[in-house]
Amino acid sequence: MGDDVELFDSAGTVGEGAIINDSSNQLVVNITRVRASSVTARSLHIASAVPKSSRADWLIEKLCELGVARFTPLATERAVVLPEGTGKRDRWQRIAEEAARQSGRAGVMAIDTLTPLDKMLAGEPGVFGSTQPPAEPLAAILSREAATPTILIGPEGGWSDSEIAKLTTAGWRAVTLGPTTLRIETAAIAAAAIAMGFSPSPSGRGPA
Repeated sequence: MGDDVELFDSAGTVGEGAIINDSSNQLVVNITRVRASSVTARSLHIASAVPKSSRADWLIEKLCELGVARFTPLATERAVVLPEGTGKRDRWQRIAEEAARQSGRAGVMAIDTLTPLDKMLAGEPGVFGSTQPPAEPLAAILSREAATPTILIGPEGGWSDSEIAKLTTAGWRAVTLGPTTLRIETAAIAAAAIAMGFSPSPSGRGPA
């Protein structure tokens, strides 16, 4: 007891204090100072196929560090990893909480349950990663947008023809992240870094 600690909530508010009771079923902290996060949260939602093994943990950590507000693991036709149940999601939540503390961001990235692509398409249209024409550079779209769209990242096997048809019909736009084919986690992190580099401006959006 008496150890100094920091606690924070989902809005990024930080409480500083000391432990005054640490029993087997109870932790009591005397909060002596409360401060708001100095980092502004930006509403960026990334829905992505899930990479294998530890690459998924790394993906969660880096997206949270970059300030992504919400992550949705995506079930697609060619997806190899389909994490269901609560075990992996609970692990990812712990990783996100640690990344939030380390990075000093406002709040913790929300993590959804595994979501089929068709369910994602029922929401507000956004953009999806593609290596095929007529995909437009993500930065070009963001420079014209008043709000950051949801970004979809497909599996390493790529979107199927039927999925591309569904995405296009639902109003989702194809975007490119460069001339090479990227791994899932590389694509998601690159997209997040590009999107978080833009901030609202009176004339639309521009580099922060």
